[in-house]
Amino acid sequence: MPANQFFVSFDNATPDRHADHYHGYWGLAVATSTWQADGSVYVNTTHGRNRDRLALNIRHELLQQAFSRFRLNGHDQMRGKYILAFGEPYVTNGGQFTLYIDNPAHMGITGPGVLT
Repeated sequence: MPANQFFVSFDNATPDRHADHYHGYWGLAVATSTWQADGSVYVNTTHGRNRDRLALNIRHELLQQAFSRFRLNGHDQMRGKYILAFGEPYVTNGGQFTLYIDNPAHMGITGPGVLT
């Protein structure tokens, strides 16, 4: 697959075209929050709540590893940074278009104050 088709910007990722398809998804992290149910962190790619916009989910057990790798003190420091994440997003039972990060090596973060 050509690179211009493999890498998909957050703005262009849609459930209809990209759910269950492995790609490199990239763009700006707009907001982050902790999901109370399991302590994982959601990285949102748009302001407000839009279930059709890609959200990244970093499992609780991987957070410290990710923070160490990217020299971050917490998930709030991801906001305003560019993220590249590899994987197959899907639509959750709750209807959210989500890419679960299973390994911090499957993502990159760059922006002010981040060394990758």
